[in-house]
Amino acid sequence: MPVEAAVAVIYKGSGPDIELLFIRRRERPGDPWSGHIAFPGGRRREGDSSLMDTVIREVMEEVGIDLRREAEFVCTARPTGTLVNPDIIIYPYVFRYLGEGGVRSSDEVGEAFWIPIRELRQGICMRFLTPLEDIASVRCFRWLRRRDIVIWGVTYRIFRSVMREVFGVDPDSL
Repeated sequence: MPVEAAVAVIYKGSGPDIELLFIRRRERPGDPWSGHIAFPGGRRREGDSSLMDTVIREVMEEVGIDLRREAEFVCTARPTGTLVNPDIIIYPYVFRYLGEGGVRSSDEVGEAFWIPIRELRQGICMRFLTPLEDIASVRCFRWLRRRDIVIWGVTYRIFRSVMREVFGVDPDSL
């Protein structure tokens, strides 16, 4: 049976001024996503009554945003699988941020930041694929302001899907 997870694609602004909230996961031995750029979220726990509860809990734990009070739910985007563990299905929940406060890091999150989509450029990057123990060329987005921020893998696929489905933006035009 697949493992369900949920991420929050949180945005502020509109049109070409849309900014998305991303996190850098803390470095952890044994974590296949250690240090990766991602959307806040995580796996469904036994006590979560729904995936919406999962994403609300995870976002509060990871970046300190209370989605019930500080954001407006927009939609759920198409679920996406991971290549690292094909048994995990990730459900992206899209929210418009209404808050004024900042975001914080946590035990799981080393850094959280808003990226204007106009500052992303698509390209190819080299990545070490842990389960394959090999270097591969993969499609990615780089943040022009910070070259160390590279969006790839499942986050890349979720980002592309949300840009197209929710915002009507062709990600290939970035």
